[in-house]
Amino acid sequence: MCVCVCVHRPLFDVSVEDLDAAFKALGAPPAHGRLQREALLTYLQQLGEFMTADEVVSSLSLLTGAERVNDAMPHALDAATFASQVLGFEQTSSA
Repeated sequence: MCVCVCVHRPLFDVSVEDLDAAFKALGAPPAHGRLQREALLTYLQQLGEFMTADEVVSSLSLLTGAERVNDAMPHALDAATFASQVLGFEQTSSA
């Protein structure tokens, strides 16, 4: 028996720049573009599709392999950090 668990909708054509714009829309200061972890967790629970705290923790665990939220995300993070450390976006270099 095979069980497939989907923790998020697939991301197509979403860039770090798109995530950066989203972070700014959520109130990340333009000077550094970082949001506090607790604020981001609150936004994930209260904005868009409803998620309970347990669902957020479970999703982060599945995405990052970390058992605790504190291990899944740093205390403050910008869009690039969220993209690479949480969503698993690969770093690309422009030539």
